[in-house]
Formats: sequence, structure tokens, C-alpha cells
Amino acid sequence: MRSFADVIFAFGPAKGESNLTKVLKKPDSHIRTLIARDSIPPEYWPRLIEAAPQYGVRGLTYELLAKLRTRRFGRAA
Repeated sequence: MRSFADVIFAFGPAKGESNLTKVLKKPDSHIRTLIARDSIPPEYWPRLIEAAPQYGVRGLTYELLAKLRTRRFGRAA
């Protein structure tokens, strides 16, 4: 995964909407905004990492997310 959008897409769709709507308990429009901004706020990271195995997402770690944030914004969480 090379971007936050890649992380989101790794969770795959669920009947037309992202599985992250379930994981993050946010509407699909919010997930689309995260994709457009190529950003996932750090407060969502624990839920993502916890849910990753259930959705077959491999290699998702705090280190990876911090690296993506540093690459995107020039600083870690």
C-alpha cells in the first residue's frame, strides 16, 4: 500500500459502498472524502488495524500508516 487511498481500497467494497463505512461507522460520502484527500486521520487507525484481518487486509500497521502520513504531510501523527 503506497497511499491512504490504497489502504481504503484494500478493505474492498460491500454492495456498492466501502467496507470502511462499517469499520469507521461513517457514511460512504465520508469515505469518498478520505479517498479524495488521500488521508486517514490518526484517530481512525486503531479501528483500521483491528479490522484489517477480518477483511483480508495484510501488512497494515501503525508504522505503515505513520510512514504514509509522513510522506503525505511531512510529519508523523
